[in-house]
Amino acid sequence: MTKNVIGIDPGFTGGWAVMAPNFELVAAGRMPTRRPKNTVEIDVPALTHILEEADASHVYVEFVTSRPRQAHQFRFGLAAGIVHGTVEALGFNLRIVAPHVWRGSVGLQARAEHETTSVHKARSRALASKLWPNHAAKFSKTLDDGAAEAALIAMYGMQAISREDV
Repeated sequence: MTKNVIGIDPGFTGGWAVMAPNFELVAAGRMPTRRPKNTVEIDVPALTHILEEADASHVYVEFVTSRPRQAHQFRFGLAAGIVHGTVEALGFNLRIVAPHVWRGSVGLQARAEHETTSVHKARSRALASKLWPNHAAKFSKTLDDGAAEAALIAMYGMQAISREDV
C-alpha cells in the first residue's frame, strides 16, 4: 500500500503539502521560516517536524535553477539545498520534478509570453482551491501560492507512484 506523498515548492515563499493515496489533501502550508538578524531562512526544525509527521514515503520537490543577472537566486538555491538535505537526512525517497512536467500533468497551462508571475501563480491557487475545496482557505491569499503549488506537486507525485504500481 502506498503511503502519503509530500510535495514541496522550495524557497522562502514556497510551501509544502501532504497527499493521501486517495488524492485527498491531508495538510498544506507555507514553507516554515524564521527571521534571525534581518534575514529570512528555512526553519529546519519546523520543516523536519512537518516531514516526520506526514507518514510519507516520497517527497517531490520542484527543480529550481538560477537565471542570469538575478543575484537573489543564490539564496533561493540555498533554500532549495536546505530542503533537499533535510529530506535526504530523514531518509525519504527524494524526487526532483521540473515545473513544466508537474504543471502539465495536473492540467495547468504553460505561462503565456506576457503573463505576469502573479497571474500565473493565481492559476495554481485557483486550481488547488477547486480540487480541494475543504482546504480552499489555505490557498486564498497571494502568499499562499507556494502551498497551492506544493499540493499540485504532491498530486503529480501521487500520480507518478500510481503509474509505477500498475
